[in-house]
Amino acid sequence: MFKTIFLSLLITLCFSAPVAALSAPKAEGGELDLRHWNFERDGTIRLDGRWLFYWQDFIPPAQRALASDDTIVVPGTWNGHEYGDKQVVTGHGYASYQLRVLLPPDSPHLALKVVDIGEAFKLYVNGQLLHSVGELGTNARDSKPAFARSVLTLPTDIGSEMNIVIHVSNYHYRSGGVWKVMTLGEVSAIRHAHELALSYAIFLVGSIGFIALYHIALYLQRRQDASPLFFGLFCLIVLVRILATDDEYLTLLIPSISYSMLVRLEYVSFLLAVPAFAGFVSNLVPGSYPEWISRLCIFLGLAFTAFVMVTPAEVFSEFLVVFQIYLVGSVCFGLYIFTRCVVEQREVAKAFLFGFTVLAIAIVHDVLMSLDVIRTPVFLAGAGMLCFIVIQSYALSLRFAKSFTEVEALSRELEDYTHTLESRVERRTRELEIANRKLEQLVSVDGLTGIANRRAFDDILNREWVGHTRRSSQLALILCDVDYFKRYNDFYGHLEGDDALCKVAHCLSATLQREVDAVARYGGEEFAIILPDTNLDGAMKIAERVNRAVRDLHILHQGSAVSHELTMSCGVAAIVPTEKLRPGDLVGLADSALYSAKEKGRNRVAAASSELSAVEKSQQSTRQNPMQQA
Repeated sequence: MFKTIFLSLLITLCFSAPVAALSAPKAEGGELDLRHWNFERDGTIRLDGRWLFYWQDFIPPAQRALASDDTIVVPGTWNGHEYGDKQVVTGHGYASYQLRVLLPPDSPHLALKVVDIGEAFKLYVNGQLLHSVGELGTNARDSKPAFARSVLTLPTDIGSEMNIVIHVSNYHYRSGGVWKVMTLGEVSAIRHAHELALSYAIFLVGSIGFIALYHIALYLQRRQDASPLFFGLFCLIVLVRILATDDEYLTLLIPSISYSMLVRLEYVSFLLAVPAFAGFVSNLVPGSYPEWISRLCIFLGLAFTAFVMVTPAEVFSEFLVVFQIYLVGSVCFGLYIFTRCVVEQREVAKAFLFGFTVLAIAIVHDVLMSLDVIRTPVFLAGAGMLCFIVIQSYALSLRFAKSFTEVEALSRELEDYTHTLESRVERRTRELEIANRKLEQLVSVDGLTGIANRRAFDDILNREWVGHTRRSSQLALILCDVDYFKRYNDFYGHLEGDDALCKVAHCLSATLQREVDAVARYGGEEFAIILPDTNLDGAMKIAERVNRAVRDLHILHQGSAVSHELTMSCGVAAIVPTEKLRPGDLVGLADSALYSAKEKGRNRVAAASSELSAVEKSQQSTRQNPMQQA
């Protein structure tokens, strides 16, 4: 699987548009000499290098003999550029770029691919206006931004020299200038590269969109697991980002979309990707990191998104560094979590780490390419994201495949039972009874302590509640909580913590003297004791005995604030069940008493009043259903 993904990346590179070799000439001093360049043999060429730069000036586009002592690197922004007497140019303003291109004799019919120039510009070739985007202006009021990437066919009579002049204005974004490289080449080669890039984007969008819809549909079929939903949302967010950033293909789908909305979608898409992916990870590998981190990611993502949606681009774009820190920090923490999951031998940890590594490599590649450290045919972020998504889909499929395998195994076992049932009815019946008892035990018994679990507790309490309602007798409940157990786990480790819980559970079971009494693990370090036909005084005596028995275990607890040994707090409640009351009322009373015991210093027993519960329940019923009172 993973080898296939790497091969896909290589194939993407092989089929990408041809570009100039590493030794291709670059513009120097506003001039690019291509007289020895063969477009048919050498392919297209990037018009990067140092262009002439005229700050706060729209130079006459028809003049070819213009000169300037100031040059600027293209592609790049003019932010921070020093000109004249060392005055630093800000992002807002207007300027002209000029490049003289010396062409080889008998040049073929050429075309120019123009990408991000922001935010409004006019492009002239030999004095002729070839392309215009937005409205130029010398102030924010007159300048109107727009995005458009185009393939421009040059005149056939271009001759041996081409004078390119670009007028640019920017007042609505943090940075201005010729942001990305322009490409010159044969018309057919440029158009082929443009079509190939479009096909590549369609492939990415189609693949990611299909994966997104598949996982959302998977969640709708089985809503117990939210990980497919978060993963589907993550894929949709990535899809929006690809459409909003890769040649702004979203403008092809929605021609009327505004510049500000396009920029907002570019920002929002990566701001919301973090909380969506955090939700996916927290549901797929629960317990891999604290829940508050997911809440923090969601809060920051939504807060940043709201800020971007209500402020203009010239405001929120200034906070790009803050957003990038948020994103980079999330990525670093993600790498830590994935690595820890691999160490802990989580089910899909290796797939997580591998997919994230592929994406990280693709992002680093694109950063180095944008900085002109390396030159390769294509940006890999989109392909890296696709690989990452495919790998995560593969990880999810492993989980479902495992579940299906288990179901099939159970089905085959049931078939075996069915085939032999006719000939060995009596024997098979006994075996099924044994199997059912084991299954019931697994469902009702806590896997760690060996006592009844929360599900069994609810069943026992409901059953006793019905019986006590019929005979109007008192039913008592004790809720127990091991004091400062989190500190115990932190100090001694989870293995010692599990051992301590097992000892406490065995102690509670051994302390009870009647077979009708039931002890269960209520949750975490909490235990519950159901005492049929027991009043409050009797339950208090049993609670005191339980509290004493736990102390007599003499389990060292250096992290406790009440004792150097493990202790327990107990809340006791007793009530006469009626038709108007519910089992939850008894649990609420006991829980309130437990809270009182903790408030009074822990390592003690506290009782609740059944009469108070009945009054409160009656009042609550009256408030909720005044028509019934009437």
